Amino acid sequence: VRGYEYYGDIGPSGGGHHKFVGNLELKFPLIIENNQTIIQGALFYDVGGAWANGHDITLSSGFGEKDLKRGYGFGIRFKIPGFPIRLDWGFGLDRKPKEAKWYFTLGDIF
Repeated sequence: VRGYEYYGDIGPSGGGHHKFVGNLELKFPLIIENNQTIIQGALFYDVGGAWANGHDITLSSGFGEKDLKRGYGFGIRFKIPGFPIRLDWGFGLDRKPKEAKWYFTLGDIF
């Protein structure tokens, strides 16, 4: 879930055996060359959680270890053939303190 640390902000500190992640992403062209989009913008909303066992699963969001976490933000996609690059800025809605996180990714997530 963008807006949180990769490890430690979501679910139990030792990791979980059950997880849920959902993403909603709106992509739009920023630069088009020869009828091909080479740079895209993106707006996103993520939600997810991790739990140690099935009895801990909750579908409410919040600051607790067992709660779902939500994040939103924007990004830029560089559409290089065979080597897509993503740069995202995510803001966690269920974290203290409320601060943004940057993410650099090679490849598409979907």
